[in-house]
Amino acid sequence: MNEFATQEKIASYKRAVEQKAGGKFYTGNLNKMTSNIVNEIKETKTSLLKTSKKTYVTDHPEGILISVIIIFLILIIIEKRIRL
Repeated sequence: MNEFATQEKIASYKRAVEQKAGGKFYTGNLNKMTSNIVNEIKETKTSLLKTSKKTYVTDHPEGILISVIIIFLILIIIEKRIRL
């Protein structure tokens, strides 16, 4: 919505957002809306859940890269010895 929208349009959009979509409708300046949204999130029970953080390492590309470099260096050394 912008400053040119009529109150009727704003009211119908608010009803559509809240009733049909189950969402929340905020008006005002951006800083006020942001702080309202953050405060509502902090007040919900989901923000109170305590879960342990887990880190999963699924890829080790550096191991393959180091292996290829070592094999390449060995091949270069072998080639130089054969040529002499």
